[in-house]
Amino acid sequence: MSGKRPATISTATAETAAPAARRPAPAGRGAVPSGAELTARLAVHLDPADLQRALLEVMLARGPHGARALTSLDPESGTPEFVGEDGSIRPFERDEPVPPLLAASLVAGDTAHGWIAWELDEAVAARRASLEAVLAQLAADAAVPAANARRYRAALELGMTDPLTGLHNRRMLESLLEREAERARRHGHELALALCDLDAFKEINDTLGHAAGDIALQGAARRMLSVLRRTDLLVRYGGDEFVALLPGASAAQARCLQPRLGQRLSAEPVEIPGTPVALRLSVSVGVADLAAADGDPWRMLLLADQDLYRAKRARSAARRAVRRAARRASRRLASEGLDR
Repeated sequence: MSGKRPATISTATAETAAPAARRPAPAGRGAVPSGAELTARLAVHLDPADLQRALLEVMLARGPHGARALTSLDPESGTPEFVGEDGSIRPFERDEPVPPLLAASLVAGDTAHGWIAWELDEAVAARRASLEAVLAQLAADAAVPAANARRYRAALELGMTDPLTGLHNRRMLESLLEREAERARRHGHELALALCDLDAFKEINDTLGHAAGDIALQGAARRMLSVLRRTDLLVRYGGDEFVALLPGASAAQARCLQPRLGQRLSAEPVEIPGTPVALRLSVSVGVADLAAADGDPWRMLLLADQDLYRAKRARSAARRAVRRAARRASRRLASEGLDR
């Protein structure tokens, strides 16, 4: 399976299938629970990440030795959220290839709430029939806790999402900064941040009204997302400012975002419904990377803010210079009798 929703596996029950080879339970944890006992243990984990870690611990204990276990609480995605391997559990990296999987959906009532899987390697393939039964039972035990965790996550996301643009909000940025910085340090990857500020946005609100300003912000967010990579993260920082987190990029690479954003915003004006107005937006960008910030994500944000300030001053100075040059040229033409 790759890039597609995992298919529900055989409906054979654990009781009718041959027992799968099992790894001894980790020291101090006792026997691996099942049935109502497992459901009760999983139900205490409302946080989706905590639930998936607890479920992966069970899968590592019940699966063939060395088998990778994977989970997701997004039933429509074929990409795992967490993976358990070699006795450890970690988030599944966004650029990590998805292996072939032996998967089972977590179905409560008539609704799928995610899936669990083992990587379909030779060891799993050799015991496919019995492992399908084990997965089916685990999926049945975990389905209701998964439904509860998804409801809990949805409630949290209401407070982490900007209602106007649908992007992550400033509150969510706090956890994203820490998470992406930790990933970059763990894997030795670069991480850059671009702080983007729409130019002259106050004039839109003052001349066209706040409703037009809201439409402009929504249009700007969509156009920015279309320029960013799939692995990048875009946050509405506040007002007319946006933060783009760029995993794997340096500050020099992040600076290339300015012309790309400018070109997209200029090429696709934002139309204001019911009016002949089409706003050709522009943006100033300040960048920084984790290396320049000595590994501190909050200092990286501060450095990007300082760089944005310099960029705004430079653009303002350039516009003033153009206006002065235009006025001088107009006066010269007038003095020579060539003006219109």
